[in-house]
Amino acid sequence: MASSELREAVAVGVWFVGMVTLLMRAQARPRTPGIATRIDTHHLQVGKGRRSRFQNSQVPPIYCAAGSREYQAVIATILDSSDVVLEIGCQLNSLTRLMSERASAVVGVDLDRKAPTTSELRSNGFYRKHSDPAELGLSNVAFHLMDTWDLQILLEAARAGPHAAVSIVVVDMTVVLGNDLVLEVLALLRALHRLLSPRALVVKSRALAGLQHRLRPAPAACPLSDELQRRVLLIAADLVHDYRCAALSRLHLLKPGESALEIGCHVGASTALLDQAIAARGGGRCVGVDVSDAIIGRARALHPNVLFEVADAWDAASLVSSLERCGVGPPSLLLLDVGGLSGSSGTLDALALIRVLCALFHSSLRVLVIKSSCMRTLAMQLRPTREVVPPDAKQGQFGRSDH
Repeated sequence: MASSELREAVAVGVWFVGMVTLLMRAQARPRTPGIATRIDTHHLQVGKGRRSRFQNSQVPPIYCAAGSREYQAVIATILDSSDVVLEIGCQLNSLTRLMSERASAVVGVDLDRKAPTTSELRSNGFYRKHSDPAELGLSNVAFHLMDTWDLQILLEAARAGPHAAVSIVVVDMTVVLGNDLVLEVLALLRALHRLLSPRALVVKSRALAGLQHRLRPAPAACPLSDELQRRVLLIAADLVHDYRCAALSRLHLLKPGESALEIGCHVGASTALLDQAIAARGGGRCVGVDVSDAIIGRARALHPNVLFEVADAWDAASLVSSLERCGVGPPSLLLLDVGGLSGSSGTLDALALIRVLCALFHSSLRVLVIKSSCMRTLAMQLRPTREVVPPDAKQGQFGRSDH
């Protein structure tokens, strides 16, 4: 009895010590600081239940403006007197003056451009070699000429001076790039986010505004305007349940007899589910493809009445050939579950693949559903300007919007 009581006492002691240790570790574990914000819509909770351990729980919003007046209206609305603004593509013009008046400080950055040959173009501010903001009455503006892709120098410029850390980043991509390319825009914005941790970013980019208009996070509601129905709707989900529900909830956009394609079908559970639902609506099919022969063999054994083929997501020819072998036309609904597109660094790869697939199936495709945590995060991060500036307010203060 004594020996038994001793063992019980030891077991209780070990359990108690273990529980205390776990509690102490929980208290000591460092927590990722949240992003300070003064606008409720900036506090974005993303991806509960997500598997990826690389995603932050909070991200700053990116307000996407298609035109100059819309861009100015958003900046004027979200600024307050404590903000420090980094303006990339700074022209020391009326917009810079507006930010100077409303914010604590402005750090302006522009490219050091080659001077043109004609006197008319040399007078254009876009081609200045040097400018002094103080001479223009902009006492709280610091101006730098540099390559905006030299991130180390850009970081040094943002941190120079007596002002606090940058809290707002505004970027005019037309001035910076001379073009408007979604992948380059997002690459620069991601770098700025990680370097400076601002509470919000505002970008003037017609291409990114177009992406924001098409991209929706699942399972959030997604109203479809007539304009959006004429373009490919992009839906990003990070859980299998949301991924399948997003696809099933868009079947009403398919006409009877139209087909679907799942790229990265694995053993075919989602493909079989969609195939049954599509067939019930009017005789269409859902084809599943995956890069592995063994996986497709397993899918065929589990779902003998469903069409499966071996194909590579990045090989357009193999995708077209797989549909031809199944006797199925180009898909109206596309599901995408490809490894490597869900981590924190997969956003640009995912967008590149989406662009290729939309071009490949442009004649038929209406909806693309991608299972990707990073794309769902991006869908929640990209925000329409109307969230902070109503259309009538934009027109009343700055005139008609430049859409």
